[in-house]
Amino acid sequence: MAKPKIDIDAVLPDKDSQARARRIAAIHILYTGGVITDALKPAAGLGRQVIPTAEGSQALVELAKDEPDSSEDERALALILKFSHHKLLIDPDRTDVGAIEAMLHGHLLEGSLKLPWVGGRILHDRFFDKFPNHTGDLSHLQTLELLDETPTGVFQVGTLLVGPLGVLESHQYRYVPPLSTVPVRYCSDPSCESLHPVDIADAEGKVIGLLDLLELASNYVFKEDERNWVHLLVDYSPDYYDDFSLEDLPWFLSSSFSEAELRQILKELLTTKAGLLRPRLPKDKQLRRAVDGTAEQIVGRLKIDEVLQLIMIASSVDVVESIEALIERRVIFIPETEVRMPPIQRSLGNWLDVACECSQFGVRVSPLFQQIEMARLRRLVGDVFCDPRDVEELGWKLRHVDGESIRSRLDAYVHATEPRQVVSNLLLSGPVYLRRTFDALRLSAFKMPQDRKEEDRLVDKILWKLGFDIRIFPSYQRLFWERLDRLLEVARKGSGYEERDKENIRSAAVNFFVSLEEALDYSLSFSSWLLLQDHYAVSRFQCNFDEAREFMARRLSGRRKTADGAIEFESSGKNTLYPLIQGFSILAELCAELLASPEQWLRPAKEMPSYHDKQKLFQLPFRYKIELMNLSEADRDAIIRELHETTQKLDAANVSSVRNRLEHKRVDFPDRVEIENACGAISEVMGKLEASGLMPTVFFFSGLRLDPYGRGTVLLQDHRGRKLEAFHPSAFQFSGIPSLMDGGALIVVPRAHISGSAEYLRFRFKEKSDFASIWQDYPRRRFSVPLFIEHSPATKGGQ
Repeated sequence: MAKPKIDIDAVLPDKDSQARARRIAAIHILYTGGVITDALKPAAGLGRQVIPTAEGSQALVELAKDEPDSSEDERALALILKFSHHKLLIDPDRTDVGAIEAMLHGHLLEGSLKLPWVGGRILHDRFFDKFPNHTGDLSHLQTLELLDETPTGVFQVGTLLVGPLGVLESHQYRYVPPLSTVPVRYCSDPSCESLHPVDIADAEGKVIGLLDLLELASNYVFKEDERNWVHLLVDYSPDYYDDFSLEDLPWFLSSSFSEAELRQILKELLTTKAGLLRPRLPKDKQLRRAVDGTAEQIVGRLKIDEVLQLIMIASSVDVVESIEALIERRVIFIPETEVRMPPIQRSLGNWLDVACECSQFGVRVSPLFQQIEMARLRRLVGDVFCDPRDVEELGWKLRHVDGESIRSRLDAYVHATEPRQVVSNLLLSGPVYLRRTFDALRLSAFKMPQDRKEEDRLVDKILWKLGFDIRIFPSYQRLFWERLDRLLEVARKGSGYEERDKENIRSAAVNFFVSLEEALDYSLSFSSWLLLQDHYAVSRFQCNFDEAREFMARRLSGRRKTADGAIEFESSGKNTLYPLIQGFSILAELCAELLASPEQWLRPAKEMPSYHDKQKLFQLPFRYKIELMNLSEADRDAIIRELHETTQKLDAANVSSVRNRLEHKRVDFPDRVEIENACGAISEVMGKLEASGLMPTVFFFSGLRLDPYGRGTVLLQDHRGRKLEAFHPSAFQFSGIPSLMDGGALIVVPRAHISGSAEYLRFRFKEKSDFASIWQDYPRRRFSVPLFIEHSPATKGGQ
C-alpha cells in the first residue's frame, strides 16, 4: 500500500522554518553525495550549534551508548549526515544553519570532503591509466588515487553552490547533486557503446562508523518506516514538464567547452553581468585575492573548476546569452557541421529527457529520444497569435488553407509547408509577432534583423531552437568548383594573353590552386585513412581530416624515391601539389602490396563482439583490421584503379607544370589550351573522386520512403543538391555504423560497400574544434591497435 504523502505545510507551517529545513537538507545531500575522507572532522562547538528534535535527541542518546568515546561534536555531524527518519532529527528553527554551512565551506576548502569532477573525460582517462585491469567498483584508497590532482567537482542543491571555492550562493535554483558513481569505464567488447559507471567509496573511518550506528539506533528507537524528507524538502526537478528546461546546463558546460572557452564565458559574464555576479564572489580573505580585479585578471588566475563554479553563480539564461554572444563574435568557434552534445549523458529529471546541445546557432534544449519540433512550432504560433485580434489575423493569413477551424487550418498548414516558410510567413510578419516569438523562445539576446541576410539567419536560429536540424555544408568543396569556374572564365577571354590578362589569370589561379591542394589533400588523406584504418575498433566510424592527414603522412611518407629524394608528406597539412598528385598512385601501390597477405590482418577472436559467434541474425562484417580487406574484390579493384588514374591523368595534363608557370612571371606562361587541358583533367578527376566518395563529401539526411513492410529508402543530399539513396533499416546496426537519419553530417563512400552487402560505408564527420579535441579518441578501449609497418629512414621504399 502506498504511503500517504506528508503535508509539509502541516508539519512545518512557518515558511521560514521550511526554508531553514530545506537549507539543512541541501547541506545533508552535499555531504552524503561527496567523498568523506578520514580527515573530515566536525567543527568545534558543532554539538551546540546543531539542535536535535525530540526524536533526534532519542537517537543521539542511543548513539552515545553505542559509541561512548565519541564526542558531542562528532555525534552532531553524524546527525547532519542522517538528517531524518520518520520525522526530522534536526530542529530547523534552533539550529545555527549558517554555522553548518561554514563547516561545509571549510571541509571543501581543506579537501576533507571531496567532490569528483564528473564532466568531460578527465576521470575516464585517469581510470584507464591508473586501473588498466580493474573491473569492479573502487575502494576508498582507489577513489582517492583516482581523484588525486584532478579538478574539484561543481555541484548545486537549491541555490547552495559548492566546488573548489567552497560554498557560494547562486542566482539560479538547480538540483545538481554530487554523484556516488563516476562515468569512467567502457568494457573491452568493441560492439558495446554503453558506459559502465563505477562506484566510489567513502573512508571507513569514525564519521561513517557513527553514521552506521545512528542508522541502527534510529531503526531501534523508531518503529515507524523511514520517510523521504529530503524528497519532500528539496525539489529534484523544478522544471519537470518544461521542454525548454536548462537543468542539464551545468553538465553540458563541463563536457562541451574547453578550458579556454569556459574562461571566455566567465569573462563575458563578469563584463556584462557584473552587478549580479560580483556581490556573490567569495568573501574569504584567502579567496578574495583570486576574485579581485578586472574580468581579465580574475579569469587569468583561476583554475578550470573555479571558473565553472563562478559561471554557475549566474542564472542559466544569462549563461546561455553569454555563450551565444561569444559564438556570434566567433570567440567560441563552432564549425559549420558541428553540433556539440557530450558523448556522456547523465540521467535527466525531465519527462522528455531534454538535454542541451550547441551549434553555430546557439544553445538549444532537445529531447534525447523524442521528436517534438513540429509540436513546438504549432505551440509557438499559438503563443504568438494569442489575442482575439491576433487570432483573427492568423485566420486571414490561413484563409486559403482548408479546415473547419483556425486550429485545424493551422495544423494542416504547418504539416504541408516548409518550416522555414512557416516561420517567415507567420512569425516574421510583423515586429510585434517577432518580439512575442523571442519571448516564447526565451531569446532575450536576439535582435531585430536589419537586412535579408540577417533575417535568413534569424529564421535558421528560430528553427534550430525549436529542434529542427539546420544543414550547413563545409565550404571547401563549393569553393573548389567556384574557383575552377572562375579560372576557366578568365582564361577563355582570349587566346594570346596580354599582361593584364595574365594578371587576371594569375589572380584567379592563386585561389584556385589553394583550393585544389586542399581538395587533393583531403582526398588523399581520407582515402588512405578509409582503406588502411580499423574503423570498427579504432576510428568508430568517425572521420576527422586532421587525424586522417596524420595517418596518411605516417603510411605514405618515404615510400617513393625521386631524383630529389623520397616523397614526404606533412601531417600539418602543408603538402604541395606534386607530392599530393603522386600520393594517389603511392597509395594504390601500397594497397596492392597489402592484398598479397591478407591473413595478417584478420581480427583475433578476443576483439570480436560478444554476439558474433552466438547467433546468425547479425554478423560482424569487419573481419579484418584494415578496411581494404573487408571490401569486395570489385570495390577494391575499382578503388585502386581510380587512385592510379588520378595520378596518371593529372600528370598527363601537366597540372603541376601549368600551376608553376601560372604563379610566376615567366616567359613560358601557359597558353589557353594548356590551361583548359589542365582544368579539364582536374575537373574530370575531382568529379570522379567526388562521385565515388574518395573525395570526402558531406551528406545530410533528406527524407525517408517506407513500404508496407517497413523497408525503406533513405535520401541523402550533398552540397550540390545531389541525392543519394541508401537502404533502411541497416543490417549492421550493432557494428557501430552511424545512423543515416540522426541528422548529423555524414561522409558516404558510394564506391565502398560494407562487406557482403549493397550498403554504403559511411562515417560521422567531425570538424576541427575545441570540442572535437576534447573528445578525440574517446572512448579509449582495452584492445590492441592494428600494427602497421612503419618505415624507418633506412628502409623507406621497401616492405
